[in-house]
Amino acid sequence: LAAVVAAMVPARSAARVPVLAALAGRRPARERTRWWLTRGVVALGLGIGLCWWGGSGGREAAIIGGILLVVVGVSAATGPLLGLVSRLAGVAPLSLRLAARDAGRSRSRAAPATVAAMLALAGAVGGVTMVRSNEAEVAQSYAASLRDDQIQVSIPSDRPPTSAEVAEMVDVSVAAVPGSVGGPVSFAYVLDGEEQVTIQVSGDRGLAVGDLDTLDALGASSARTAFEDAKVVGIGRGTVENDSVMLYRYGDGGPEPTGQQVPAVEVEGPLLSGSPRYLLSVAAAEELGFDVQPYQVVVRAPGPVTDVDVRRVNLAALEAVPSVPVFVQRDYPPAGLAPLFAGMLGAGALVALFVVALVTALSREEMRSHLATLAAVGAGPGTRRRLAAAQSGLLGAMAALLAIPTGLIPAVTLRQSRSSSVLGPAGDFIVAAQPVVVPWLLIAALVVGVTVLSTAGGGLFTRTRVRTT
Repeated sequence: LAAVVAAMVPARSAARVPVLAALAGRRPARERTRWWLTRGVVALGLGIGLCWWGGSGGREAAIIGGILLVVVGVSAATGPLLGLVSRLAGVAPLSLRLAARDAGRSRSRAAPATVAAMLALAGAVGGVTMVRSNEAEVAQSYAASLRDDQIQVSIPSDRPPTSAEVAEMVDVSVAAVPGSVGGPVSFAYVLDGEEQVTIQVSGDRGLAVGDLDTLDALGASSARTAFEDAKVVGIGRGTVENDSVMLYRYGDGGPEPTGQQVPAVEVEGPLLSGSPRYLLSVAAAEELGFDVQPYQVVVRAPGPVTDVDVRRVNLAALEAVPSVPVFVQRDYPPAGLAPLFAGMLGAGALVALFVVALVTALSREEMRSHLATLAAVGAGPGTRRRLAAAQSGLLGAMAALLAIPTGLIPAVTLRQSRSSSVLGPAGDFIVAAQPVVVPWLLIAALVVGVTVLSTAGGGLFTRTRVRTT
């Protein structure tokens, strides 16, 4: 559709030029540009309003319509803006003044080219804003499952290992990472007929059972005395209130209070989504009448875990207990997307520079007679080279500046029209507005880079010899 419109508009414009006027090199009178500027401003305002209205209510059709109006509005205002620049360039240096006046006189050529380059850059600006905002959202909603010095050896529930196998799995896992500590983690349950009904804390958090090594591996060594006194250890801020926790049975009908309120102590620590939050000793669990079944081994290394550590633990566990399939995991924080930023900005800049180069070459052909006149009155090759550089730089700068609102308005609107889940202070996921991060430094670098490269390209790749035939 864009290609068809791009072909039809100049064809229609050329068809409206009288033959005699075209042969004589005279341009027909144009519609007064202030009406196009007014139309562009109105369309831009309506587009922004429609985008915000659609974004506030999740109306995607309105958002798309608003984005189209924004693009149409900026495109319609580009020609009048070039005319305004040509009128304001009276005090500029000679090369820039001639380039601005040429762009103002040749708006039918310069404006579409500026819009084409602007759209390529707007895609890069909007895309980078979306990606950077998505990256911030991932970082905001990212809930670490483990500490950076922990490894989990998960045991499947369909083939529970024996106590001897669990002990061996702990020994070899700890031996695989020198200086580490590790222990088994089990879940507490009671039998209701043949069904295992798990025991939870506050109705939504599982109660884990382990030993002192497990407590150390979970980073709660400061609670050893309380742990030995049969207290529940809550790991993380807000896990324990009033020095006790209520236990629940969690079956098919949901959580049911057991009537058991157990003394508890809270220790400082991060709220981890994949790590036990409440730990009770094996002896205390048996005293409360609970059975236990191991489901993982937690290993805590003396420093941040590496991929080599994970492979060593995996091989050691498989060799020690080959009959029990295990899954070794570690926590991976979200990766950066810097290469994607560079790719998006580079692609947009290349397309824009290509368009600017074509328009500069076309402008030079149309200005051949003017260049000959400049040469006749004594303008040297440097003046003609600076004129070409100014033409390219002006169009590149205009395209880059107009790309900022054209790219940011859709990106910001699309981001604010959705919500995401983040980990709250109590460890529960809550709904929050998606963050909007505008990479102003990257955008400024894009504007400056496109302007500088287009200016340099226009000056360096322009022949200074004037053809008179």
